[in-house]
Order: sequence, then structure tokens, then C-alpha cells
Amino acid sequence: MQKRRFVLKISGESLSPLISEGKAASLADTLMELSKHAELAVVLGAGNLYRGREAGSSILRGTADEVGMLATIMNAKVVSSHLKGMGRVYTAKPISMDYAYHRNEVDSWLRGGGIAFLAYGTGLPYFSTDSAAAFYAIDLKADQVLKATNVDGVYDKDPKKHTSANRFLQLTYHEAMEKDLKVMDQTAFALLKEHPIPIRIFSYDVLDQILKDETLGTHIYGSKKEK
Repeated sequence: MQKRRFVLKISGESLSPLISEGKAASLADTLMELSKHAELAVVLGAGNLYRGREAGSSILRGTADEVGMLATIMNAKVVSSHLKGMGRVYTAKPISMDYAYHRNEVDSWLRGGGIAFLAYGTGLPYFSTDSAAAFYAIDLKADQVLKATNVDGVYDKDPKKHTSANRFLQLTYHEAMEKDLKVMDQTAFALLKEHPIPIRIFSYDVLDQILKDETLGTHIYGSKKEK
């Protein structure tokens, strides 16, 4: 039976400080276990190394974004190196040390049981790694986008500031937009809504359990019917 296919977006902060070898190895172990039950394409952020949007005014935004995209390759290479040949880094633009992204090649790698790291964002500045994850999910016909964050789902208000905040178990795209919930980057959200591909927002701390427990995080669907 064909495994379900997921694009997994993980923030770079999960590897902090800088690129922690211990955290990279732990993440690799978790990905290896998850890949026994699903096809995984992983998009790693680079917030542990560099944030283009926080660069000083002396650096052009496009240049800062390119530096951030390069940093995603560093994260991907470190984590994939712990996968003993099961991980492969694909970049949005050809870079001599890695595989350039081609849909059919990545599709074949995933079907064969390998884990694909999709790095260098979309290859263009001004687009976040959320947007890259959305693009790849559409292009690779993923069943769902899994976004591991520092909170355990989507709330009606900031749970760090309001103890009365309530977590949503399920939402439609329309409900999330109507309530102006900060699910993910708006460009990414619009892309996934259009196609539509379900999203699941959850805490990075439960990544190892995410395929076993459907109650974890918040599920976002195209329509109520899909629920």
C-alpha cells in the first residue's frame, strides 16, 4: 500500500543554538522513524542561523533573503548527514554540492523510501520557507502539510499572553481567514487554500507522535465536508 506523503516544515530554531549536533542527530532519528510510515519531504527554516527580515537597513532585503536561503542548505545538510544515506538535499536552484530540485526525481526518491530535504527556499527572495513548503506540497501532490512550531496548535489569541486562550482542534481555511488567525505566512496559506491541501499545526516537541495521534495540534481543511 502506498504511504501517505507529507511536506514537513520545521523551524530552524529547533536546531538552536546555531546548529546543535545533538539536536540535529535527534531530529534525524525522529525523521527516520516517521519515514517508516510515511513519505517525507522536509523544509527546514534557518532562524537559528540568520533571519533575512531582521537584517539591518544597510543590507538589501533581497540579499538578506538569499543569505537566509543559503543557511537552509546548511541546516539540511547537517541533519541529512545523520541519516546514513537515507537523506538527500535538493535545492531550488542548481548548486554544485547538492541535487537540483526536479519533481520527478524527488517523487522517485520519496517513493523509494528516502527522505528529501528541500532547501534554498523557492530560489527567489521575498518568499518565506512557509511559502516554499506550500509550493513543494502542491508540486509533489502531498496529502498534507505538517508545520512543527513552538506552540501546540492554533489559538483564538496568543497563549503566551492570555491564559484564557483556547486551542482550535479543527478549522476550515475560511474560518481561519475570517478570524484572522496567524496560521502561517499569508502567501503560503493562500496557495494551500487554493488547491486545497490540508495543514496541521503542532508543537515540535510532539513530532515523534504526530502520525500516531490525530488529536495533536490543529487541523485546517479546505471545507467542513473534509472534516
